[in-house]
Amino acid sequence: MPRITKLEPQVKHPSRWSIFVDERFFAGCSEEMMASLNLHVGDDLSTQRLDEIREALGMTKVRDSALRYLARRSRSESEMRKYLERKGYDSSQIDTTIAWLQEKKYLDDTQFAEAWVRNRQQLAPRGKRRLMMELFQKGIDRDTATQTVQRGISPEEEAEAAYKALQSRKNRYRGMETLEIKQKIYNFLSYRGFSSDAVESAYERFIKDLAS
Repeated sequence: MPRITKLEPQVKHPSRWSIFVDERFFAGCSEEMMASLNLHVGDDLSTQRLDEIREALGMTKVRDSALRYLARRSRSESEMRKYLERKGYDSSQIDTTIAWLQEKKYLDDTQFAEAWVRNRQQLAPRGKRRLMMELFQKGIDRDTATQTVQRGISPEEEAEAAYKALQSRKNRYRGMETLEIKQKIYNFLSYRGFSSDAVESAYERFIKDLAS
């Protein structure tokens, strides 16, 4: 029967340990995982026990991949699932990892949607329609996307965001005819997903600014 013959910290990564079975390197794992698996030198390993260890270490690898992906920015469930699929993990590992991430509150589509709307409005103002489309593209379901955008942006805030989106374009419009300015503003803001009321409000304020 296979036996654990050595457990030693890795030279380059002291927080990780190398497991040797019958004097051969078997796998590496964190100190926490080693304790969780209750591994000791001299343990005899049945085929079932070896499979359990392999499965546990495999899940750790999937979780580590997921956490590294989350370290860059928050993710939607759909983004995470597609990423793990691209990494080649099987559906069972992915489902288990996503459930673990959700349990730990590392993955939450509502929080993701709220953060997305908040960051967009701070850095690159968008209208409600455009924001909902972006959330759909991130894999957020329609109800969550719609409720988040409607709850997060009032009509007044959307009108203000539309006005802010025009501030960097003042020099482009100086000297143009009013009708041409109106057409360009309406096209620009409509493309960014602003409602007709928000566009009209922003246009009226912007024209007054140009005239002053």
